[in-house]
Amino acid sequence: MTGSALYIYVALITLAAIALVVLILKTSAKNRQLSPIAGLSFVILLAGIVFGDEQWLGYGLMAVGISLAVLAITRINIQKRKK
Repeated sequence: MTGSALYIYVALITLAAIALVVLILKTSAKNRQLSPIAGLSFVILLAGIVFGDEQWLGYGLMAVGISLAVLAITRINIQKRKK
C-alpha cells in the first residue's frame, strides 16, 4: 500500500466517523433514513475504493460519489428551509 492510498483510507474513515457523529447528534430517529442519492453516492464511493488500483477510475468514482453526497446534503438543507 502506498502512502497516498493510506492517506485516502484514513481520510475516508475520518469522514465516515464525522458523518456518523453528525447523524446521531443532529437528527431525530424519524429523519435517519438514507435518501436514494445518498445511497448511490455511498455505493459509488465504495466502488472507488475497490477499483483503487486503477487510479483514474478509483479517484473518478470517489469524486462522483462525493459530489452526489454534497448534492444530497444541499437538497436536504433546502427542503428544511422551505418548511
